[in-house]
Amino acid sequence: MQILILAMVIGMLVADPQRVTAEGVSLGFGLLAGLAGAKIAWAGLYAACVGTARRPIVRGGDGRWLMRLEWISAVYRWGLLGLFGLDLSLGMLAGLRRVLFEWLGVEHLIVVDELLFMTPTLGLIVWGWWCYYPIDRRLREADLMRRLDEGAPVRAIWSRGQFLLAQFRHQIAIMLGPLVVLLAWWELAPWLANGAVVHAPSWVSDRPIALDVGTVLLVAGTATVLAMAPVMIRYMWDTVPLADGELRRELEAMCRRYRVRVRQLLLWRTFGCMSNAAVMGLVGPVRYILLSDGLLESLPKQSVQAVMAHELAHVRRHHLFWLMAAAAGTLGALEVAMAWGFTLTGDAALAEIGLWQNRMAAYGGLAVMVVIWAAVFGWVSRRFERQADSLAAVSLATQRYEAEGVSCEGGVVIGEQDAMAVADALGRVAALNHMPLRRPSWRHGSIAWRQRNLRSLAGQRTDKLSIDRQVRRIKWASLAVLFVVIAAYCVLGNRGLWF
Repeated sequence: MQILILAMVIGMLVADPQRVTAEGVSLGFGLLAGLAGAKIAWAGLYAACVGTARRPIVRGGDGRWLMRLEWISAVYRWGLLGLFGLDLSLGMLAGLRRVLFEWLGVEHLIVVDELLFMTPTLGLIVWGWWCYYPIDRRLREADLMRRLDEGAPVRAIWSRGQFLLAQFRHQIAIMLGPLVVLLAWWELAPWLANGAVVHAPSWVSDRPIALDVGTVLLVAGTATVLAMAPVMIRYMWDTVPLADGELRRELEAMCRRYRVRVRQLLLWRTFGCMSNAAVMGLVGPVRYILLSDGLLESLPKQSVQAVMAHELAHVRRHHLFWLMAAAAGTLGALEVAMAWGFTLTGDAALAEIGLWQNRMAAYGGLAVMVVIWAAVFGWVSRRFERQADSLAAVSLATQRYEAEGVSCEGGVVIGEQDAMAVADALGRVAALNHMPLRRPSWRHGSIAWRQRNLRSLAGQRTDKLSIDRQVRRIKWASLAVLFVVIAAYCVLGNRGLWF
């Protein structure tokens, strides 16, 4: 879901903010009615599909309908993104800004226009969850009966309102919140700077260097927002410090053993309806590890330790930093390639094909960039997940050898029980979240794929894992691409080819 929110914001940023097309003005309410009708029809079609899938699921199907519904839901969300892109290409954002100016007399509203423009699409996403809630409730009722039979802790099933709020907070707000703050700052910074410049001191360079204050504010504000995003997300979600006790002390000991500094271990309160864990923050002062109530209530201690080891492995291997580096390098490389392609085409050739075709070429190029970037980012993220799974198995193997009094210096052999313990924890989490094992995941990979990788670790030495070598190559490649992109920026800028 986060990639859809990110794509929507990027689309608004690249759309010409001053563009009010002749088509938009002449069609008026006809254009609005057509676009609204397309969205309503798409939402109605999804509701019909969910209704069709609901009956066999309620009767206790074998899970195939759940898998089909996952695909249908993904198609529905991507279709909403396509309709959002159509709105942008027709100049609806600029038209909205014009209407707001005519009604309110305010030339520029900070973030209000973007949020209003996104509201219909966000509303249709929420509509999809509204339609899905009866299925989620039926699955939780079945799980409740199982837990009663086993004597496990039970909680009341969340209402539709609680379900919608939880989905919005965990799937939309996590990305939209920091992005809205960034958008607001990017619009405020040039106004605050008001064209002012500052001159670099003489010890920096013999030549006078003028720095645009607006640019300095943009960079500083962006860095601050990204650094503080974990704090924002902590309060967007329902979290409290994990209560003191044996479990907390054991998890804190794991942090010390991994040499990972965290600001706080948090209990992620989800009415017991979510079984998950997460780590947020690049540096210790703003780094949090979250463990959901459903996870702690339902999993045995060894599985909780395996999940914790997975999260700590992300921090220990600096996956978040390198994921950002790979994302920035890929995006920069694609942007350089697109810029070079337009400059090689030439202004005269672009003028011959006309404004509309030119616009379509630009949006087509942007769509290709997004697809390639998403493919590369997802591939890298899945390898980092695989390494975190492997390091969780390594942690369990190391603890087992240490308990037996065997030195672990130079590496040990991962036992089948170590790999299967992590694979079992993944399977338990998937079952608690009603997640099909073979369901593909853009960032994490399917649970079945991760379990196969874990089973293949049995008998391997912890200091000679193939995934570690692959991740090292990814990190070196990310650095190389970043250096090449920076060099390309400089070359294009010096030649006056940058646009």
